[in-house]
Amino acid sequence: MAAWLYQMTSNDEEPWSPNEYRMEVWEGTPITWPVGKIIYRDQEKIARGDKVVFFFTKTGNDEPGFYGWGIILEVVESKTRNRLKFQVCPPSDYRKIAVAWDSQLSKLVDKVRGGMTQATMWSLKDDEFALIKSKFALR
Repeated sequence: MAAWLYQMTSNDEEPWSPNEYRMEVWEGTPITWPVGKIIYRDQEKIARGDKVVFFFTKTGNDEPGFYGWGIILEVVESKTRNRLKFQVCPPSDYRKIAVAWDSQLSKLVDKVRGGMTQATMWSLKDDEFALIKSKFALR
């Protein structure tokens, strides 16, 4: 199973904030979100059962970092806008309050995104997901 980084932003075009995420996204509830540009890196396609981690950028946000993770249930492709159906898994309800973020994760996000910071999703390599997973442990 592959893993993916889903980038969320707080901006004027699409008002979305960490507080809205905290109120709307709950473990065990299937959710469908739009997907813009996808950077595949070493992966071919997003598939059912892949892992996804949810990251809020530093831009326009006082609380950047990783807010949760989940499992991809379905990718709905269309000519106008692709959509991702997923289910958030534990400890996401905890992580959205105690956001996972430090200098190591900041460097990892910069590495994964490379020079392309305006996309929605990037594939993660096994070692990259392993680092994120290690930071998700409950403390």
